Formats: sequence, C-alpha cells, structure tokens
Amino acid sequence: MRANRLVVELFSLAILSGCLVACSKPTKKVNMQTLQAMKLNKENKANLFEDDDYDAMIDEKKGIKIDLSDISNVKGKNVSVSGNVLTISSGGTYILTGRLEEGQIIVNAKNSDKVRIVLNGVNLSSSTNTPIFIKNSKKTIITLASESENVLALKGSIDETEDNKNSVIFSKSDLSFNGTGVLNLSSLYGRGIISQDKIVFVDGKYAIDTATDSINSNSSVAIADGKYKIKAGEKGNGLKVSHNTDKDKGCVYISSGKFDISAGEDGIKSNSSVTIASGELDIKSGDDGIESKRIDIKGGNTQVVSKSDGIKAKSKKGANADLYIKISGGNVNILADKKGLDSEGDIFIAGGETFVEGSQNSKSLAMGYDGTASITGGKFIATGNDLMVKSFGELSTQGSVLMSFSKETKEELKVLDKMRKVIAKYKPKRAYKNVIVSVNDMKLGQTYKLMAGSEVLNITLDKINYGSAKLVEK
Repeated sequence: MRANRLVVELFSLAILSGCLVACSKPTKKVNMQTLQAMKLNKENKANLFEDDDYDAMIDEKKGIKIDLSDISNVKGKNVSVSGNVLTISSGGTYILTGRLEEGQIIVNAKNSDKVRIVLNGVNLSSSTNTPIFIKNSKKTIITLASESENVLALKGSIDETEDNKNSVIFSKSDLSFNGTGVLNLSSLYGRGIISQDKIVFVDGKYAIDTATDSINSNSSVAIADGKYKIKAGEKGNGLKVSHNTDKDKGCVYISSGKFDISAGEDGIKSNSSVTIASGELDIKSGDDGIESKRIDIKGGNTQVVSKSDGIKAKSKKGANADLYIKISGGNVNILADKKGLDSEGDIFIAGGETFVEGSQNSKSLAMGYDGTASITGGKFIATGNDLMVKSFGELSTQGSVLMSFSKETKEELKVLDKMRKVIAKYKPKRAYKNVIVSVNDMKLGQTYKLMAGSEVLNITLDKINYGSAKLVEK
C-alpha cells in the first residue's frame, strides 16, 4: 500500500508528461505493444559511466519476450523456469511484461556476459525471496521501457544469507538503470537496491520506499539524471556507499537529476567522497544530511533539513587533512538541529550561494571545523544562537563579518554598503543572534550595515575576517 500511495502521489501521467529529463527526448507515441527505442546523450564524469549505461535501445527481434503472468509457459534460449522462479543463464536482452506474485528473477550468467532486463509494465513481488537477484554477470542493465510503469516489492522480512540481502534487488556485480519509464520499489521490512559492486542510474523515474537503506553499494553510486523519490525508514540511509579496503571506491557522484530524499539516518552517506555537480536535491534526515570524508558541491540546488549536522566531513580515524567540505557553485540551504557545516578537516567556500541555519541550542555551532575555513568567492550567510562561534580564517581572500546582535530576532537580515545598497539578504526560519556574512562585494576598508528589524550594526571591514562576537580559537 505504501508503494501504491507513492505511485498516486508522484507519478500520475499528467505530472510525468512534463518531467522528462533534459538529456533525453521522448519518442513519438506508438502502439504500447511496441517497445520504444531511444539513445541517451553521453555525459561521462569521473569514468563512472560507460557507453552501455546510456544505451536504452531495445532490439525486439533479438530480445527474448517473457510474460510473467504466464510464467509456466515461458520458453526461450538461456531461460529456465522452476515454479515461480525465472532464471536467466546467458547474456542478451530479456523483455519482461506482466504480473507475478511470490516470484523471483535470477540472473546467473557467465563472468563475461552482459544482461539487459527490460521492464515494460512489470509487477513482481515476493515475501520470501529477493524479487530480482543478480547472482553472476559482468554487468546487468535494467531498462525502464518508455511510458511503462513497473512495480517491484519485497513484502516480507528475509533472513540474510550470501545470496539474499533482505532487499528488493540484490546484485553481486555491476548494476545499471536506464530508460525513461517508472519504477516503484518498496520493501516493508528491508532494503531497496543493493549491489556488491557499482550502481549507475542514467535516467528514469523512481519511487523507493524502504524500512532500511534505500540504495546501498559496496563500490560507488553514480547518477547522470532522473527523478527520485526516496523514503528510508528509521534505521535507513537514502543513498549509502561503503568500501573498507579500496580508497578509490566508496563514492557518490550526482551529475544531475531531481531528488526528494527522506531518511531516518543519513540522507547521503559515503566513506570516501560525495560530489554534486548539478541537480535539485531536497534532503530531510534523522541524522546527518550528507556525510563523507570529502564533499564537493559544484552546482545545482541542495536543500538540507537535518536532526543532526547538515553537511559533515568525517572519518572513523578522526581529524585528517584529507577531510573537507568544498562549495564552489550552486545554491545550498541548510537547516540543522546541530552544526550546519561540520568538518573534521577543512571547509572551503569558493563560489555559489550558501545559507546555513544552525541549532537554537547554544552548544552547537552554525559552522564547525578542526582544520581551517576559508572563503574565496560566492555568497555565504550563516545564522545561529551559539554562545561560541567559528568563522572564516586568514587564508580567505574575500571579506567576512562575524557579528552578534543584542538579542534574538527572526527578522530578515540585510547587509548594506555605504551607499545603502542591499548587497545580501536572508530571512531565516529560526530565531538567531549571531551572523556570519561574506559576499563578493565586501571590500577591505569599506563600511557596512547589518540590519535585522530595528537592530543595526555598523562595521568597517578593517581585516579580511572581521569579528566582534566571541570567536572560538584553535
């Protein structure tokens, strides 16, 4: 029922008609019994995407057609059926339609085989097994056929084994998703999409509702585009990547797309790096919004509301020079119950617009770091009610101001230059007393006014990091 509600809420055809991503073009309408053919434009970043990830072209003549509603009569080369279990044993294209309850699809091909599974109006569920289990292949590509709506559901809780990870999709090899169709995926007691190797999303529209982790890889998650509604339960992360032995693995890379992530734990978590090149991200988390060793935000719009830290750079080994948060473009808005930006290493602001609201709890900082913090470009405004405040250091090349008002306020904050021109403004959602402000227009030796309602603070920027509030020193 939860998945069905998501379908109604997110993916009515009226809404989807205007939501095809920019890097693909919808094909003309034809008979729905004929699969559409399409080719996505290539956009390779960090060598995480391969040519076949972008190939959503479906060859009906060579593909093996399988109707899950009539599974007992399924026949085809390299396909076998035992009860409600369909096993694919070789590379090729397999075009699936129909409904199957208490069923399972297993891919058990050669190490050199690439398998493409086309979902074209599939409804597959199980309460005892992982609905799609990729036991062996070089790579499996799941293509969402154009204009199709597909449902995958794990309705029970499964004891985890080597071949069963209590998830809707479990892959032991590379896993890729493409096509412009819809996939609604739900797991009432477990996880969503799990891979022991990398996961790639090129396109498509996804509603993922899980009790624990929604998307989990032991190597990397790379997303080129698409629409994602992700809901992870109280003990779940939205996107999670972890790799304990290879320092070059464990990354999350988002090139573009639209994301609505709600998670009981972290919204996005990686033990190596998180890179956001562009896209629209709305993250609500019960713990940290985004957590990794290295976090790079280069563009797009990122909104974070978190019960703990908003964006956090950390490592199990503690403070490290290799840990950092870097914002060089885009718009970032953070509303955190603890620290807005928190790094066990450094913080770099080099561009974009960043707005941070820390906790109203005076024991938390709007911005905290164990290394250094510097700003060399962009706009940055942070508000909070902290007794102790950290601002930018002397490595900055752009002026910043750290000030305290005499009392808390929820009034709009404005920064005016000597000509009374508003060079920055922000309307916080929470009451605040302390502010950190830095914008491109702030120059050494110039005078400025900080206004919040009837309160006015006059300053002369006599050094690169002007401050009158109580500054936390290293």
